[in-house]
Amino acid sequence: SQAVAASSSRAPWGSRPLRRLMAHAWCLAVANGLTQAAFIQYQIGVVHLSLTGYQLLATLMYGGQIGWSAACGRATTPREHRGWLFAGSLIASGALPCWLLASAEQWWWLIGAFLCWGAFGAVNVAGPNLRLGCCAPGETGQKLAWFRQTAGKIAGLSGLLGGWLLDQGFVM
Repeated sequence: SQAVAASSSRAPWGSRPLRRLMAHAWCLAVANGLTQAAFIQYQIGVVHLSLTGYQLLATLMYGGQIGWSAACGRATTPREHRGWLFAGSLIASGALPCWLLASAEQWWWLIGAFLCWGAFGAVNVAGPNLRLGCCAPGETGQKLAWFRQTAGKIAGLSGLLGGWLLDQGFVM
């Protein structure tokens, strides 16, 4: 029974490719969490984006995610999924310069940011497909739960930390 318990405690970490995917997802969760509060405060307090403007940009982003998801969903091999994961992550990270350039006078930079975030559609399709390929039959539930739930907790906690840092006046 101790051998089974020891095996079960190591099982979620799986193979090296799965550990690398977990590291990618968890780093992305930290970055997303830390920046959420800043983006919201910036779009309201600096750019003065209206709720209607935000909703239009979000609609643009979700439309982009549908397109990226559909394109990535046609991929059939792990190599193709790795390419989509890399491309989606790289393009989504292009949103940050748009936020840095946005101001009340140049609010339109946020269009670029939300378009870049549409590439998360590829990340959201390629990542799970790659994770499933790293799991042996009968192991997917536990490993995917570790993957998703831990990423969610990390994003939530780093979001709280980001909000707290903003309240403390932290500026990089």
